[in-house]
Amino acid sequence: MSRALFTSLLAVVLLTALPVWANSHLQVAYEMLEAMGAERLTNESLEVVLDHQVRANSEMEPFRQTLKVFYFKHAGWDSVKEDYAALYQEAFSEEELRQLTEFYRTQVGQKMLRLQPQLMEEAMMIGERRLDENIQELQQMVREREEFLSRSH
Repeated sequence: MSRALFTSLLAVVLLTALPVWANSHLQVAYEMLEAMGAERLTNESLEVVLDHQVRANSEMEPFRQTLKVFYFKHAGWDSVKEDYAALYQEAFSEEELRQLTEFYRTQVGQKMLRLQPQLMEEAMMIGERRLDENIQELQQMVREREEFLSRSH
């Protein structure tokens, strides 16, 4: 086989294989997202955020379904999955994504995923409670800032 023919064949093989190699990293990112139940977590997280907002402002209750449609249209799994896969592909090597996938397929990984929405909601409630407990401090800080600004002008 001539050197030119061999080089041409090698170039064709490499050019046709490159997209497969490049896409394998992205494919592994999708596999990891599937193993971690990203679709369920994403959609459940939107529900938690929506519930939180409606609880915080009861005037939003009549608009709950409208908000839900909007949230799921723009931040639901179908809307964000490609961006999430690209995000994880960029943040983790292909091997790291494989390790994460293996972890999420273990009992401990599944338990973490099962509890994550509840833990996230409870963590938000802890933060809310701590802010509520100290709201007077914020009010005082705002008053002091207002006084400073009024003196500065």
